[in-house]
Amino acid sequence: MNKKIKNILLITPGFAKNEEDSTCIPALQDFVLGLNQYYPLLKITIITLHYPEKSRYYEWNGNKVYSIGANNCRFPKRFLYWNKLKSQIRELHKKESFDLIHTFWFDEVSYVVSKMKLDILVYCTFMGQDALGKNSYAKRIKLQEKRMIALSQKQQNDIKKHLGLKVTEVIPWGVSALDIREVNKTIDLINIGSFNEIKNQKEAIQIMAQVVSIYPNLKCVLVGDGPFRADLESEVISLNLSQNISFTGQLDRKDVLELLGQSKILLHSSKYESFGMIFPEAVTCQTMIVSKEVGIAKKSDFWAIYSNPNDAVNQINEMLIQPSYPIKSDLAKLSIKNTIDQYINFWK
Repeated sequence: MNKKIKNILLITPGFAKNEEDSTCIPALQDFVLGLNQYYPLLKITIITLHYPEKSRYYEWNGNKVYSIGANNCRFPKRFLYWNKLKSQIRELHKKESFDLIHTFWFDEVSYVVSKMKLDILVYCTFMGQDALGKNSYAKRIKLQEKRMIALSQKQQNDIKKHLGLKVTEVIPWGVSALDIREVNKTIDLINIGSFNEIKNQKEAIQIMAQVVSIYPNLKCVLVGDGPFRADLESEVISLNLSQNISFTGQLDRKDVLELLGQSKILLHSSKYESFGMIFPEAVTCQTMIVSKEVGIAKKSDFWAIYSNPNDAVNQINEMLIQPSYPIKSDLAKLSIKNTIDQYINFWK
């Protein structure tokens, strides 16, 4: 580890409210736990702007967390929380003398931090749709491109195309070692994610319906919740697929990964991913993948890329006939240690 880096401040819009909260930005949780595991002498402090909803101090797996409690309130009230965030940063920096600040998402939090005159290096990781043109904060954020990180080459290209920024560093998220038991794969197709327009579950259901016409006893599971749930449930009923497609609602990460491990194919219908944390999780669970060309999607023996529903149906049919599941050599590339080591080397 860079000997000069002993104390860092991570700033994010949200973070786990306690050690049982496994669904709030799992990638960031794995990242912090990975830093704790592989660099135990590194001191980590976390400030979160919006979630948890209330302002409080707490400890998470031995790491100090300060929640500002903005809770996505409207302007002009939000300006008060911006000032509170600035005050918290200054107070902690005066006390701790941080070696660096690292923000997550190139939007609101990064904007507030970039407006402060701090005698400290500031880094930022793009996390999602902040790489797209609708990012209203992007042009006002004053951070050096050489201290920015993209999660995938696809996201790196999006940042250049939509924001005009040349981010040279690409560091994908890794996955912590999962306690995955050998289980029978009794679920044919699984779709996981928030039920919204971007995740595009209606298309997933259309694909499932076509596959059911080939395999009448096909078992499909949709994991998640969101504003489109009622419409999706109605769609399943109208297609007379209630015997084939079930909804679980939102689950803890442990339960999600258990279902993923029981599944033959992850059908990921999302229209956009900056990275797609579900992808390395699926590989770790030794589950095949059918997805659009989003995030880190890459065609392989166990991963098929589709451009339209009919294409997806054909790919799924081939996989069900002749499965080719991820193997141990595929898992090794996705270790959280790889991510941690790259970050440590990047923090210069």
